[in-house]
Amino acid sequence: MILKTISDMFAVDTKDIEAVDININNSVSNKISNDGGLSIFRFKIGENRKDIVVKVKNADAINKYINMFNVNKEDKFIDMCLQNLDIFEFTDSYKRESEVLKNIDARLQRYTPVFIGSAERGKTNTLISEYFEATAERVFDEDVLIFLSKLHAVYFNRPDIVEEMGLYCPTQATLCSAKPLLSGMIRTALDSKSVEFSDELRGELIEFADNIDAYIADMQKSYMTLNHGDFSYRNICYKTNGDLCVYDWELARHCHPLFDLITYMCYDDHDTITKSYVKDFLKSYCNLVRESGFKMDDKEFIKALDVNLKHFFVFRVVYTTLINNTIPRPLSNLLSRWLKLYNMTDDLIKNF
Repeated sequence: MILKTISDMFAVDTKDIEAVDININNSVSNKISNDGGLSIFRFKIGENRKDIVVKVKNADAINKYINMFNVNKEDKFIDMCLQNLDIFEFTDSYKRESEVLKNIDARLQRYTPVFIGSAERGKTNTLISEYFEATAERVFDEDVLIFLSKLHAVYFNRPDIVEEMGLYCPTQATLCSAKPLLSGMIRTALDSKSVEFSDELRGELIEFADNIDAYIADMQKSYMTLNHGDFSYRNICYKTNGDLCVYDWELARHCHPLFDLITYMCYDDHDTITKSYVKDFLKSYCNLVRESGFKMDDKEFIKALDVNLKHFFVFRVVYTTLINNTIPRPLSNLLSRWLKLYNMTDDLIKNF
């Protein structure tokens, strides 16, 4: 089916499509996996041997992911998940990634894979982009901040992009119907024993889930923009020409810019997250956003830190907890970094 899709898209005979072995340690396609219906391939096609990356996912894989949440084998919990699929961003994720890469602003195209095309055949979605070599160098915070400030500044206060790019932006109705599910997921995550949470914080997180529609509605009154949605070191690299490249836009969402910034700080392998580091990191971001032409108010920006950390906890930490319940160390690192950030929230808001 993959060869047929490529053959049709490029009008080449299947015999002119060459499968290429991928060096998984030095490639943007370094996440080759058949888990959950995901596969990534590299091909050279036609007489000019055009180098492409083909990303394929079967829609039936959603059920496999959902079943990963069944950590206690409770059928009622699984039923809730299946009845609230819209709350999970991986629904239509390939369509979303295709639309983002296809419609990304020209000022940002140097930072993304070159989109070639996409196709749907039955339950299989295929995304094709140009292949590029990547280095194994660690990405620097300065380059991350430059990219995020440009991305967010371009799309601030652009609600039209939600429909244009198919961004994840749950409706109030979706959030309301998913409240029991989210509360259940949070309780399961808090009981993972990876990190100890105080009774007060446990109560705050459950209260957030119980009233998530009101919290999200209030958050949407502030700086809303395009977020990558999974902005971690796993999805960022340098091309061999030195340009930063950001890939895997499946979870792109329309929300407050702090979501991307929190994701980076929580998932990156910083040895320590100190108050001075976080303050300098976020201050630098605000300054770069203003240099990009958007009038960012520091106080308005930072006051949303508390709600965005809870937002991130519900839609990232909990999700990661449930699907990685057999991998305690990385999970423990994520939870501990999140907790460090959360514990310094009041001081950061007060002294930013």
